[in-house]
Amino acid sequence: MRKTIYAVMAIASLTYSTHTTAQSQDLQKTVNVYFEQSLQAQQKALEHDGKASFAQNTPLDTELQTTIKNKDIANYQKMVWTAWCEANNALQEEKLIEPAELKLAKNSAWHLPQCLEPNAVMPYYYGKKGVAANSQYPLFLYTHGSGSKDREWANGIELGLSFQDAPSIYFIPQIPNEGEYYRWWHLSKQYAFEKLIRLSLTSGEVDANRLYVFGISEGGYGSQRLASFYADYWAAAGPMAGGEPLKNAPVENCANITYGLTTPWLKQFVRNPYPKTVLWEDFEMDGRHRSGFYNLQVLTRPSEARTYYEMDIDKNVVSIKVSDVEYTTTMKDKQWGIDLKFNRNYTIATGGRPRVYLNEQLVDLKKPVTVKINGKQVFHGVAKADLQAMVNSCIEYFDPYRVYPVAIDLSY
Repeated sequence: MRKTIYAVMAIASLTYSTHTTAQSQDLQKTVNVYFEQSLQAQQKALEHDGKASFAQNTPLDTELQTTIKNKDIANYQKMVWTAWCEANNALQEEKLIEPAELKLAKNSAWHLPQCLEPNAVMPYYYGKKGVAANSQYPLFLYTHGSGSKDREWANGIELGLSFQDAPSIYFIPQIPNEGEYYRWWHLSKQYAFEKLIRLSLTSGEVDANRLYVFGISEGGYGSQRLASFYADYWAAAGPMAGGEPLKNAPVENCANITYGLTTPWLKQFVRNPYPKTVLWEDFEMDGRHRSGFYNLQVLTRPSEARTYYEMDIDKNVVSIKVSDVEYTTTMKDKQWGIDLKFNRNYTIATGGRPRVYLNEQLVDLKKPVTVKINGKQVFHGVAKADLQAMVNSCIEYFDPYRVYPVAIDLSY
């Protein structure tokens, strides 16, 4: 009789396990289909004069919802990231080439969206040095100077080979067009660099916490802007022989990254993807704002002016100060008309809707969370983990460390 009971229990357990696995596979397929459809829709928009849509950068918001127990968060995060990688692999687009030895100068090219820059083809070198012990490499993005683009591009690979920074991977692009398009911060380059981050991280070969950007001359100016605009991705940045007016690259955004000069020095630093203090001046670059930064996402901006966010997390209290920023120029360059000095005026912002993503590294999810905006409590309660938060944050940041289990939508 006892053997019969044990046999029945074993069969029941096997049936439950099989049923649970099937459910998990079905859910992953559903998430994968959503990611594929979203990526395809973005691609089609760019093919049909989607410059305005790309510049507007409206966050996507899925209707997929499944409440998740805290003990299951890690498994769901793995499932969502796997579905994201599979969707990216299936997307019909020009991929990154496989990285060979950098000294072989293996290269390819991306055709950038015509609506963002006419006739823009971006050649690039993509190669590695040494062998990473854990199969994941630091990635260096190098932006070259403003001389002859063929000569400057060739200098980039020589520079990369000269640094003692192995093991490492280099992405060395060539500016697509000269003249008025010889800038690394234009919309077309934003598209390219976001594609680089997305594809390099889904490849599994690049360490998401060890991304670095550096450049010389025009590339120094460009890397400074990119450092500020995408600061939540970088571990460190190294602009050389170029210095943007800080209005074009707010230094506050870089509070959690390090500045240096050469790659062996930059390589010492590792990104903290979950800082509990975040400073973010949401500025436009070539007419486009970021829609998210670290664990913050902007659903509705409070005004057309720049917005400054100051977030601080103390235990389970998330305090956010949101201000409108107004610049007043006090000195201009006489020859080029560039704003050299300015004053900034901050006023309390109203009318915005942010989203705050949270995980166990930022707060204790088992306890109530309090969120305050500009001193006023706007949320208090136990924040529940949900598939919707994971999917939305994955498609917003395309970062394996930022598949957040919790999202709190707020208004002020």
